Parts: sequence; C-alpha cells; structure tokens
Amino acid sequence: MTPTEKKVLAKSNAEQLAQMANNAAGMVKSLLLDLGSNDTFIKLKSPESHRVEYEFVEGTAAFVGECAADLGLTVNATTIEVPQ
Repeated sequence: MTPTEKKVLAKSNAEQLAQMANNAAGMVKSLLLDLGSNDTFIKLKSPESHRVEYEFVEGTAAFVGECAADLGLTVNATTIEVPQ
C-alpha cells in the first residue's frame, strides 16, 4: 500500500470505529495498530456496538487472528467481536 492508500484506509477505519461502543472501538483500534506494525491491513465495515465486519486488504492474513486472540477478541474470516 502506498502512504496515501494507508491514510485513506485509516480515515475510513476511524469513521467505522466512531460508530462502535467506546470500549469496543478502543480494542479494535489496538488490533489495527498491532496489525499495522506488521504491515498487515484490514478495512472495517458495518460496525455495531461490539462487533464489526472487516475485509482483509494486505499483509499476512494469519496475523489478524493471532493479534486478535492476544487482545481477547473473537475473529472469523469476516467479523471481529469484542467481549461485552
């Protein structure tokens, strides 16, 4: 991803996080930061209070599940859930 593409993705993800419960958004934001430090990127969509769908964009797909598990999040191929 180019730096411009990363900025556009970050803005889009921030807009999705703003629609989630604050504590859940914080957990998902931590996940995004962890993934970004490993050059792995996802796009968030269809946010709910403690759940958000995502689309894998680039990097190592296995990191999504690994990083999420480290944070106590539940992840499948298209959804991230934060415990309530």
